[in-house]
Amino acid sequence: MITSAGFGRGYDRVMLDMAMKDKVTLALFQKRFEFDYEFICKGIKAANSKIDILFVGEDLGMEDGLIISPEY
Repeated sequence: MITSAGFGRGYDRVMLDMAMKDKVTLALFQKRFEFDYEFICKGIKAANSKIDILFVGEDLGMEDGLIISPEY
């Protein structure tokens, strides 16, 4: 969600919004999660038990460490 939000708002701005716990940013993250979750659930159901593996990822790392603290 961080990466995709960064495309629209700018990566630096999204990171600042998260650090400041901006209510709009957090609400957008929640809505995006809900949409993605529902989309995946519908896809799994439509596949009728023919999906063996499902991978959902977000790039939270850099070459030398994490972008944000695991405690966040």
